[in-house]
Amino acid sequence: MSQEIDPAALQRQLAALSDEQKTALLQRLRARQGQQNRSQAHTEAPLSWAQARLWWQQQVEGVHYKYNMVSAYELLGPLAVDALQRALNCVVQRHRTLSSYFAQLDLDTNAQAAQDGVINASNVLVQRQLANFELPLPLIDISHEASPQATLESYLVDESRYGFDLTRGPLIRCHLYRVAEQHHVLQLNVHHAVFDGWSKALLFKELALAYAALLQQQTLALPELPYQFADVARRQQQAHTQRDLDFWRSYLRDIPALQHLPLDFPRPSQPSDEALLLPIDINAEISAGLQAVARAHGCTLFMVLLALFQLLLYRFGGEADQVTGTPVDTRQGDAERQLIGFFLNTLCIRTPINPEWRWPELLAAVKQSVLAAFQHQRLPFEQVVEA
Repeated sequence: MSQEIDPAALQRQLAALSDEQKTALLQRLRARQGQQNRSQAHTEAPLSWAQARLWWQQQVEGVHYKYNMVSAYELLGPLAVDALQRALNCVVQRHRTLSSYFAQLDLDTNAQAAQDGVINASNVLVQRQLANFELPLPLIDISHEASPQATLESYLVDESRYGFDLTRGPLIRCHLYRVAEQHHVLQLNVHHAVFDGWSKALLFKELALAYAALLQQQTLALPELPYQFADVARRQQQAHTQRDLDFWRSYLRDIPALQHLPLDFPRPSQPSDEALLLPIDINAEISAGLQAVARAHGCTLFMVLLALFQLLLYRFGGEADQVTGTPVDTRQGDAERQLIGFFLNTLCIRTPINPEWRWPELLAAVKQSVLAAFQHQRLPFEQVVEA
């Protein structure tokens, strides 16, 4: 038989608790919430909008390696290979998105669920967990090759071009190459759909902690995750975004379809994935000068560099309505910063350029545009395009 709760009495009981008792109660409540969230994360969850875009893209283009995030790290000194593999799996088990794959629900066989609103167009694509997944770590000994370094580079390139199938999984692979007795290279290859730049730094941080703990036969001292990336994707599907949609419709209304830049070669009829990086070194003196400009105008360094970039495009192309896309990390709060996952979104920064402006006026316009866009950064770019 349930007992009716008196809110006033409950409030008096809470007020009577000491600070230590309140702290203990809060910890128990957080632990209970964490258990509920972890239980929920075991069930299938919808894809985030960005994940869904990559899934649809694979259906059109086929399996490809262009969204692989590949890293290679030299490990010098004695190496306990078994402990390294166990440490890797500690991280994979902690972040379940690393053992996920994507599936498409059959609405014909789930007609009642679709009618009840459990399945709809936004969650017909789901992420599931591979059962009892353990990440293998193949050890490839190239120490006896005539040119171990050349052999290593060949292996690294070949693995970087491995095509992940989002519908099968796993979406993570690791290889360990033995170059010499105390010289190893660990290669990590993860599909972008479950990984980003922040995730890479977090993974190797936790990997180092887990490896050290295993070598010392200690328990891994990492806080329990309050929830998983799947829960973030689920909340994204349920978020109310009308205010953000209204902003982006107005912000991007009548944007130019193309930048009319003077090109060396004609644009191809179909865009390709071929590209090159052009690294640019900025010396300490110029860097300090840019930082000083940012401080003087109450801006960030990003705003200063974006203003310079848009001004450069204006001078070459003559387009006074500048729209620049930039990737942003959408993690908010300490809890999400503990998670591995695909937290990236694309923001369009639009700046109208007046040829009569001086530098302070241009920078003020860019600052205003950046701040406005970042206030609505959580709305997925895919929804912006559909709007």
